[in-house]
Amino acid sequence: MEAKIDSSDGDRLYVTDTDSARYSVERADIVDIHHPGHPAMTTGAILLGGGAFAFAIAPAFDRAHEGFLEVLALAYGIGLVAAGLPLFLYGVGTNMRSHEAAKVRPRTPLPVSQQLPRLPCPACQ
Repeated sequence: MEAKIDSSDGDRLYVTDTDSARYSVERADIVDIHHPGHPAMTTGAILLGGGAFAFAIAPAFDRAHEGFLEVLALAYGIGLVAAGLPLFLYGVGTNMRSHEAAKVRPRTPLPVSQQLPRLPCPACQ
């Protein structure tokens, strides 16, 4: 099943599938969860690494080629960082929200105002 995790409690995950249908899935029935965001994080990290590399080698071009390649390397690095940083942050945020939604939470009791009244049990007395 491919679905977005909306929330969870100790026994179930509450999900919405691609057709916007809502389901409740027992935790015991879940084998594995593939949280979203990994491809975006990986791609963003690669772009950020390429930008950092371009920034690191830019000063070497200054001495060798009178500054033109240094400017080119810096511009390339800025472009990679500008593309990689939002992608990386999107992937991290998406992944963290999914993990948070799937986290096991204890069931919270209903407030007293919403609880059903307890009637005495005649057979128990």
